[in-house]
Amino acid sequence: MLRLRLIFLILVALISGCASAPKSNLFPDDEAQCVSELSEYYRSVEASRGYALPYHFDGRFPYLAFDRFSTSMTDTLSGAAAKKQWLDYVSRLGKEQLEIALLLTPAPAGAVNLTQCQQALTAKSLNSAAFWLTIQDQSPTVPTLTNTGNVLSGYIQWRALSPREELKPSRCG
Repeated sequence: MLRLRLIFLILVALISGCASAPKSNLFPDDEAQCVSELSEYYRSVEASRGYALPYHFDGRFPYLAFDRFSTSMTDTLSGAAAKKQWLDYVSRLGKEQLEIALLLTPAPAGAVNLTQCQQALTAKSLNSAAFWLTIQDQSPTVPTLTNTGNVLSGYIQWRALSPREELKPSRCG
């Protein structure tokens, strides 16, 4: 009897917790697919990679990327020009990060164009009051990496992006 009560209480707690979880109101349903696709792609990258991404990934904003500089500026974003400049900066970081990730871990066949999704979501964010409120109230934070992690990540990215020459056998005399 005691077990049944315990199981019942656990189920009630789980159901009420799931029902009260807030849904993200940052994007309407048409852009929600892009957010979902980008998030799913980055989850697959995270699961399969042996390298660190160049910038911090925040699951709430899978189309952007953050560094320590950008996260330190979130409390100073007051005017429209400052917000646009900051969004341009973090969207450029996001674009670079997506390009590197796509080079090292290609997107699955049949996936939507992740770059187009990224551009559309960035454009919608500029005039979204909910986006700016989230950024200012719960700004992304960049975790600390070790020096070894930074060096190794930089080397892997450099190798992935550097042009490679094919080795041709040399003919001697």
